Amino acid sequence: MTIKPRSAGRQLLIAVPLALILSLGLISSASAAPQKIPIWRNGTDQLAYGKAISASGESVWGLNLHWTSGGPTLHFGMQCETLSASGVVENSAYGKPGTLSNPKGTFKGCALTESPTKECTVPKEIPVTFQTTTLSNAVYSQGGMNLKGNLEFKTTCPEGYWPYTWKVSIDAQGYESGFVGEQIFPEETSKVTVSNAYPDATIEFDMGLQSATLKNEEGRISIGIHEIAEITYGHHWYTGGARYGEAPKTLVPAGTPLAITKGSASATFESTQVGLLMKINCSGSVEGSVENPVGGGDGTSNITYNFSSCAVVLPAGSGCTIEGGAIKTGALPGLISDPLAERPLLKFSPSSGTVIATFNLTGCTPAELNGLYKMTGSFYVYPQLNSGLLPGSWSIPISKNPKSGGPLRIRNQGASASGEVTAETSSGLLVTMG
Repeated sequence: MTIKPRSAGRQLLIAVPLALILSLGLISSASAAPQKIPIWRNGTDQLAYGKAISASGESVWGLNLHWTSGGPTLHFGMQCETLSASGVVENSAYGKPGTLSNPKGTFKGCALTESPTKECTVPKEIPVTFQTTTLSNAVYSQGGMNLKGNLEFKTTCPEGYWPYTWKVSIDAQGYESGFVGEQIFPEETSKVTVSNAYPDATIEFDMGLQSATLKNEEGRISIGIHEIAEITYGHHWYTGGARYGEAPKTLVPAGTPLAITKGSASATFESTQVGLLMKINCSGSVEGSVENPVGGGDGTSNITYNFSSCAVVLPAGSGCTIEGGAIKTGALPGLISDPLAERPLLKFSPSSGTVIATFNLTGCTPAELNGLYKMTGSFYVYPQLNSGLLPGSWSIPISKNPKSGGPLRIRNQGASASGEVTAETSSGLLVTMG
C-alpha cells in the first residue's frame, strides 16, 4: 500500500477585513471590533440561516493511525484511502456558529502499513461515528471543528497472534484545507486513545462534504468566517424605498413576515434545444413574503413566480405551444448571494431538490421539441433597480443569469433569464431591499 503524504499545512483563509466592511457602510466606524463567527458556506454562498442541508462526500486522502502494543518496539500502523462521510450542516441563527449534526462515515480502503507480523490484516472498511459538533475558530482562526468519535476493528494475524479488537476514541480539531469543502484533522491537534495500547497513539485524517442535492462545485460545503459587530448590519427589507435616502422608506419590523400579494412579473428565457435557439416570453404575478430576521443580518424572502401567460417565440414558425400557457414555480427561498456587496443580490433556489418549474410543449416542429421540460438550478434577482430610485421594482439581470455558464438550466441545457418584477403588499406598499 502506498504511503500518502500528510496534508497538514494546507489552509484556506476566509476572512474579511474590517476596513472593507467600513468602506461599504455596513457598520459604523464607531462600533466595537467585529466578532468572527465560523459559518458554513455552500459553494461561494453563505448557507442561509435556519436552512439545514444534508451533506455527504469522499475525502481526498483518508486516515493515518499509529499505535504501540505488547511492548515498546511492537508498532502498528494503519492507513485508509478515504473517509466516506455524511451529516447535516446548518447555520442556525445570525451571530451563532454553524453546526454539524449526526456525522458518521466509513473509512474505506484500509490496510496495515506496519505490524509485528507482516501478514496481519484489518477490514477494508471500518465504520466511524462522530458526535454532533459546532464550528469554532478557537484553535484555527479561519474556522474549524472539533470531531469526537469512535471506531472499532479487529486485526487478524497468522497463527493466532494479535487477535485483538481495537477500540479507538478520537478527539480531533480540524480546519478548512486548500481544497474547498475539505477539512483536515492533523496529528498536531488530534488526540486518540487505542484500547490495549500505549498512550502514544497518533491519528490524522480528513473529511469532505458536499450538498446531497447539488453534485457540482457549487455544492461543496466549506467553512467561512462571518464578521459581525455589536450593532446589526446587512441588507434589509423596506416599504416605500431603499436605505440610501432617495425615497421615503419604512423598515419592515424584524421577525414579522410581510406578505407580497399584488406583485407582477415578466421574464424571457432562452436556451438551445436540439440545436435550435428557443425563446420563451412570460408575464404574470408574484406572491410570497419577505422578512428581516430578529437580531440582525440580511433579510430573507420566499417567493412564488406565477407566469400565467407564456409563449414560445423562437424557433420562429415551430408551432410550439406551452400546455396550459403557464409556467409556475414553487415557493422559492431568495437569499442574499454576497452579504458584503453594496447592492443586494438575491439567489432564488428550490428549498429541496433542483427543480424550479416544469412545463410541456406540444405541436412543435421538429417533433423532438415536444415533451416535458424541467427548469432547474437557480436564478438571481436584484430586489431594487439601480440604487432604489423606483421602489418596489426588482430586476432579473441577464448579466447574472447568462445562457452560458449561468446557474439556470432548461431540459439540461444552459438557459438565460431576464426580466422585471414589482413587489407590492395588499395595501399597496411597495417592497424594496436596501
